[in-house]
Amino acid sequence: MKSILYSAQFYFIPLVITLFSLVASCNEYSMEKNENATHESALPTPERDGDGVVDTTSVAEDSAATVPSLDSIIQHHLDRPVERPGKQKSATGTAMVYCPAKMIKGIPSIVNATISRDEFSEAFTQFSKKIQQQNPGRKAEILSADIKGDSIDLYEKMGVLLEFDPEDFKQLSNNDNPTKAFKNKKELEWEWVVKPLHSTRKSIINFKFYYIDPNDSTTNYILQKTISIDVNVDARSYIDKWKDFLLDDPKTTTTAIVIPLVTFLGGFFTAKKKKKEP
Repeated sequence: MKSILYSAQFYFIPLVITLFSLVASCNEYSMEKNENATHESALPTPERDGDGVVDTTSVAEDSAATVPSLDSIIQHHLDRPVERPGKQKSATGTAMVYCPAKMIKGIPSIVNATISRDEFSEAFTQFSKKIQQQNPGRKAEILSADIKGDSIDLYEKMGVLLEFDPEDFKQLSNNDNPTKAFKNKKELEWEWVVKPLHSTRKSIINFKFYYIDPNDSTTNYILQKTISIDVNVDARSYIDKWKDFLLDDPKTTTTAIVIPLVTFLGGFFTAKKKKKEP
């Protein structure tokens, strides 16, 4: 009897150990399977084509990619700020006008305007030379004082409109095309001849600069220069005015005044002499 119990005990203990090892290995396998399933659920879903074949290449590339942290994303945007397209700025030049601050009633005067690509100093020098050539009898200091200038945005088509009270001035020259195009030109020029109609103080002449919008051909005014003018009567003596009149056109003066006057005087003295003769 003891031998039978001993034999059963000898086989029972290894059997229990074997069963215990088998159960432990099953639990470990189940835990590992659950962890793998959780990891695979975090990976991107593989793509399948029309035949149901899995694209293992994209799965491998996606699984190898690392997701950047929030801090790295924020730092990336701070290092590379967003660039917004700004409004394109036009080139800048110089606008110059000349208008005498003092005029004489009934005497025409030339007024000028120009738009130059040069900076103010260079534009002023060139414009002053032109005005001095047009007015050789006036002092350079007075001419320079009557020149006004300012910076201006440059466009391909630009123009200048001259405005004044028609009761104060009369425009003698016609400017049929006040709008001009730069193309390859360095500057644009305008010239008018105006005559004061009566003596007055602080008459106004406006130079209004504008450009033509290439998109809709609208006129856009961008600069205005206002000149205040004193118009006086001619204070010269009667003899000076008569001399200027005679020298203004020598041909007309000779044929219309001198010859008739000499003929009249000659006949007058001849007739007087005949009366004295017995």
